[in-house]
Amino acid sequence: MKRLFLATLSVFLITGCSNIKLSGDPDSGIKDLNKGPVILEVNGKKFHEGYLEYLARINPRAKAQIENPTARKQLLKNLAEQELFYQAALKEGADKRPEVTEKLAMVQKMIVSQSLLEARIDQEAKKYYDEKKDTEFTKVGLSQIQVNFIPPTENEKGKAADAQPTQAQKDAAMVKAKTVRERLTKGEDFAKVAEEVSDDKISKRKGGDMGEVSRNDRRMERHQLTALAEAAFKMTPGGISEIIETPKGYHIIKINSEPAAVPFDEAVGLIRFQVQGQIKDKLLTELTSKAKIVYPSNEEEKPGLVETPIPDNPEGAPPAQTGENTPPPPPPAPPVGH
Repeated sequence: MKRLFLATLSVFLITGCSNIKLSGDPDSGIKDLNKGPVILEVNGKKFHEGYLEYLARINPRAKAQIENPTARKQLLKNLAEQELFYQAALKEGADKRPEVTEKLAMVQKMIVSQSLLEARIDQEAKKYYDEKKDTEFTKVGLSQIQVNFIPPTENEKGKAADAQPTQAQKDAAMVKAKTVRERLTKGEDFAKVAEEVSDDKISKRKGGDMGEVSRNDRRMERHQLTALAEAAFKMTPGGISEIIETPKGYHIIKINSEPAAVPFDEAVGLIRFQVQGQIKDKLLTELTSKAKIVYPSNEEEKPGLVETPIPDNPEGAPPAQTGENTPPPPPPAPPVGH
């Protein structure tokens, strides 16, 4: 639950840095915090639903936690604890201690610096989405029945996974695929047939359902199934495909839904994750080329300077944070086949 605590703490860092002091209520200058019903009260200090909405805007990690009932309850508990610490610290005069204001000044500098990078990332994310909307973010629901060239029983006998099928094996697979397609065209339920005969262990458990795929779906590419995605976008929902050949074997697919674009708001987290490193390097190169940076020569001559590795997460330290708006990692994509 450390992340929940840090997500709550991030609000105090941002709201408390505008004037580099903690006196009074740092939340008072933020618009819409008092919207909606009261969700928490600590010694007379009221927190409204708008507070959580603001937290979700500035910290994408917090959004999923707020929408999850169990995580939301823990988040409110952490928020109450943080408010208790805050109120107690003010009573002891912590806001007037030099070391506190110095730390706030440093945090403010980091947040302001990070905001430039985040603005560039947001711009690039929208541009990326617009350019790739048809090929990466427009998806169609797909089910398949897979007939391997090399039957699973033969692979289990110790043959190499990358063994090349013989012509006899390919011919046998084609006979099986034709039989399967004939059953489907006569009206048999696709899901039941997939559960019975498909050689793809993962999708057959779900009646052949492979989820949604895009034209340039990276998962399909990794599994050498791009031909299925290409065929899917030429079909109409409910239709049964011709037999499709891939390096794995023969496939018959069914389209479960019309092609539809994933909304930008849903895709932006993944896009940010994909482009942030590239944008950071590009921005740094741009700024460095225009800057005058001087390192005193005696810095390089000082004896005993060695690079000491810094652990990623020292024992007892909270998880590293690179900024409140740093996007979350992409959710693991469901496997599509063997």
